[in-house]
Amino acid sequence: MARLEYSLTEVQDWKRRSERLVRASGLPYTIVRPGWFDYNRPDEHRLLFLQGDSRQAGNSSDGVIARRQIAEVLVHSLISNHAIRKTFELVATKGPAQADLDA
Repeated sequence: MARLEYSLTEVQDWKRRSERLVRASGLPYTIVRPGWFDYNRPDEHRLLFLQGDSRQAGNSSDGVIARRQIAEVLVHSLISNHAIRKTFELVATKGPAQADLDA
């Protein structure tokens, strides 16, 4: 069985291509790029919705997020008109969780 090996650049190229195809489909979408899973500190509950894909250190310094927080945002994006046709990086920071994700 042949082993497939991809460089990080190739993987990122495929991810960008798939996002472009989703956007070009004309269907409603929300693209969420979560930070590093489950590296949160106990006081990191405030969600940050960032744009621009500027965090590219390749480690948890890019931002962290709990799986539970990712799930909450994904479920909320299904019912929120504010999330339609949006792409964002999702990380958590120090502070309490916000009650209104649309804001």
